[in-house]
Amino acid sequence: MLSGKKILSAVLSAALLLPAASALAEDDAFAAEIERRYTAPSIDNRSEVRWWMAEAGHTDETIRAEIQAMYDGGFRGVELCAQGEDEISETDYGYGSAQWDHDLKLAMNTALDLGMTVSLTSGTNWATANVPGLDPHSQGASQIVVDIVEYIKAGASRSGAIPMQKKVGSKVYPIAPTAKLIGVFAVPQTSGNKAKPIVTDGTGIIELTDKLVWEADGTITLDWTPENAESKYRLFYYWQQGAMQESHPAAETAYCINYFDEAGVKALKEYWLSHILDDEALNAKIQAGDVQLFMDSLEISTEYGCAFWCDDMAEEFLARKGYDIRPYLYLTIGLPELFYWDAVDYGSYDLADKTMREKVLNDLFDVQTQLYRERMLEPLRAWLHEYGIKTRAQISYGQRLEISEPIMSVDYPEAEILNQNNQVDMYRLWTGGAKLQNKVLSSETGAYGGYAYTEQDHLMEAYNLFAAGFNRIVWHIWSAQYGPGTDNRWPHYTASGAVYASFYAFGPHEPSSVDYPSFNDHLGRICQLLREGVSRTDVGMVYMNYQQPMPTSGNHGGENWLLDHTTGFFPSTTLQDNGYTYDYFSPDFLTADGVYYNAETGTLEQAGYQAIVLWQEQLALDGAKALLDLAQQGMKVVVVDGAAVQTPYNDDGEAALADVMAEMKALPNVYSAKDADDVARVLQSAGVKPYAGFTEPNRQLLTQTRRDGDTEYLYVYNYCNGSYVPVWSQGEKQDTHGDTITTEMVVDGTWIPYQLDAWTGETKRVGVYRHENGSTIFPLTLDYGNVALFVFRACEADSELHAVETNAADVCSDGSSLSAKVTASGEYQAQLSSGETRQFAAQVPDAFEITDWDVTVMKHTASEQVNERTETLFGQTITETQVATDITPVTLHLDALKTWNEIPELGERTVGQATYKAVFQWDGTADGAYIDFGPMSESMQVFINGEKTGDLSMTKAVMDITPWLKNGENTIALLYSSSLANAYGGSGDGEWYGYRYGLKAYGPAQAVVHPYCLIPLD
Repeated sequence: MLSGKKILSAVLSAALLLPAASALAEDDAFAAEIERRYTAPSIDNRSEVRWWMAEAGHTDETIRAEIQAMYDGGFRGVELCAQGEDEISETDYGYGSAQWDHDLKLAMNTALDLGMTVSLTSGTNWATANVPGLDPHSQGASQIVVDIVEYIKAGASRSGAIPMQKKVGSKVYPIAPTAKLIGVFAVPQTSGNKAKPIVTDGTGIIELTDKLVWEADGTITLDWTPENAESKYRLFYYWQQGAMQESHPAAETAYCINYFDEAGVKALKEYWLSHILDDEALNAKIQAGDVQLFMDSLEISTEYGCAFWCDDMAEEFLARKGYDIRPYLYLTIGLPELFYWDAVDYGSYDLADKTMREKVLNDLFDVQTQLYRERMLEPLRAWLHEYGIKTRAQISYGQRLEISEPIMSVDYPEAEILNQNNQVDMYRLWTGGAKLQNKVLSSETGAYGGYAYTEQDHLMEAYNLFAAGFNRIVWHIWSAQYGPGTDNRWPHYTASGAVYASFYAFGPHEPSSVDYPSFNDHLGRICQLLREGVSRTDVGMVYMNYQQPMPTSGNHGGENWLLDHTTGFFPSTTLQDNGYTYDYFSPDFLTADGVYYNAETGTLEQAGYQAIVLWQEQLALDGAKALLDLAQQGMKVVVVDGAAVQTPYNDDGEAALADVMAEMKALPNVYSAKDADDVARVLQSAGVKPYAGFTEPNRQLLTQTRRDGDTEYLYVYNYCNGSYVPVWSQGEKQDTHGDTITTEMVVDGTWIPYQLDAWTGETKRVGVYRHENGSTIFPLTLDYGNVALFVFRACEADSELHAVETNAADVCSDGSSLSAKVTASGEYQAQLSSGETRQFAAQVPDAFEITDWDVTVMKHTASEQVNERTETLFGQTITETQVATDITPVTLHLDALKTWNEIPELGERTVGQATYKAVFQWDGTADGAYIDFGPMSESMQVFINGEKTGDLSMTKAVMDITPWLKNGENTIALLYSSSLANAYGGSGDGEWYGYRYGLKAYGPAQAVVHPYCLIPLD
């Protein structure tokens, strides 16, 4: 056997023809251009952070230092949000105070001067858009329907003054003097009083509003005897008045605005004009920069009422739906919160005709969705655009509004990890609308776990989002090092309230913050790839829901759908397992701005859907007509048996819907599937194959594809290691496939594939692939929790030389030649696209472990020293404190690397940073080597012969060190950084929907060098 650079190939075929020089030059240029764009990703693509500020309790020094730290950490921007602090006065320091205006503008100026984005929450705290000092009884403030109920037993009547207060438990809510009467209605009750829900007859409702008498003393009376003495009734008195929903901290009580009347936007405008947009110099920076108004998770509340309202809600409903909604308002009483997955869709009362109840409620929530968009989101967006500000919003979940339609009315839609439980199928509720309009889609990212979270946990969250098609990350949360008061804990400021401690806090207090730039460069590369061109998603799922529950407080008993291989919506994983990507979207998107059918490609743009699937029982008539129009143009449609048989509204549209569906089903490009599991088979028979699929189904990989002209981009994520144990399985594992998957990717089209290193930006042509039946097929091996990025250049089939199969570890192309990479001694062969086969034997030096390490650990512990910062502004003095960090060096010598919990001088509770130094020999007999540091928590930097290498992956601590090696003695130095998690008391054990966290094994576990040889194939 021959070794190293002296390999002699045993050529068994004719002389190999080299590809043309022009083709090689094109190959070089393409890879070089991709690498140039991705080596240092633009700040525009990096992640951002939400900073929970201690009202205006931070000094100017702290504000500047924190913004600078974010920038130095590679974060794209900052979202500013006021949080309450018990030790200072919200009157002096809360939202709307002179102190807050000063701090907010200082933060904005500092960030904008650095070229960062700035997002401002739409009010104090996060729950609502709110305005300090807003008159809560005005139309600009949130208005609700207050319901008061009387029971009239059979044969009875009522007389005298009507009730003017609502009792909820021990609390009493009087009808305000400014309240407006909506109406009074008697509803026949057909069930007993103890029934849950109480059943009513919606066909016999009697309006009694005109029977009210306003007495001279202001009393309102009603005398009424039912004509049907055998019937029992519920009398409902409906009043419109302010919700009185407050938010704190604020200089004056901040009340939620009206989301269904432009008076609410007017109130918000007035506040912004007098507190934020009143500085011409800052306004100029805003116009030149990137500033956004951010609306958080839409936690508006009907408080003690039953429905949202506005002055002309009844009139608008009548005009849009053709009937009076007021008689049915009682159906909204007692509707459950939607932050429980198993929440029912009815409240305290029901109709005997349950289908009618559902349709009436859908009508109400449809009108409210329209008003929310037309009177709040769209006028606010239009006004802010005048100042160069865009809108970003968590649009509708948690409220009874259509789940995806408001995407059309904001610049940047957003969802969140916490309320969606990190579930890809939940995320698909928003990816459809965002892709169809090609909007950047973000997530508030970071869930429970507090300090127990690591960078690896955060990356897992981001990877799941990317796997659905999200392409922007906003981390929740950043914490300042200093904060007001004397009760601050080590190592950073924590705002008052238990919720703050539930979340991981980014900031320079974390030892691993030195690697935030690497972390953000990595995420920036993926976000950049997932924003290229337009999406190429295989299937669009029409889905509409006005009462969409969230799994915030539990889903199916705590199951992780993704790891359990179940779904929340479309009831099959067959599509996913066969490589098909899909999203959900309201049928209203079929006629939305920017959405069209491309007859040349047979796709619905701008998402690239090759087919639309109908599987819900309900379909709006307008949506059916829009889909029929697309089908008549050539769009492929799959209809699951039992789908689209009734409309969601109280419009008697079933007959018309049936006619439209019959016409649609008669088209040759419309197909039927017997059930959800059958859809994949039907798509395949219809000629719809995934943009990026697999040669065999699997339950480990998720993909996303983008295309820009003749270039295609692919994201692949291994989401499952098979270890998940479902709650109800009594301890049985779901899968036995293990951590790593080895399969073949099948990419539609004829391409030359390139792999883009997500941690360095290095771009290399894939050396092993083949072209078959109009597809490009290449092998992929991917470990659990890791991602792979690919870029594809269009080509003619086999127009450039490559390997189609090999038993070597890989085949490399440097643009001028092909080489097989072998990592172990043995016999090898490679079949080339020219039809020739190369066979060869190789001797590869054995792997070896680097030993004899000198280690210095800088141990971080809480100090008894408390640092202070003091500032006087507007005649008021604020003092900030910080519990200092003591850093104690611990020096030791290790024969071989091991994690800190295995080192007696350290133990599992040690946190901080460590430097490792060693030397090793390299004789040059191999062509290169990679180094494997084993499983590792947090992050590390590597230096070979005094030069920093490329960024080390935080999910697989293996890297090629060939460029830094020299013959003879080599030095290696490591800078490892832990999190602070293990320094806190308790075991740290926990689980969040199948993802476990606990004490970490800090430090590198090994340093094993694996030589490899490159065998020329040409």
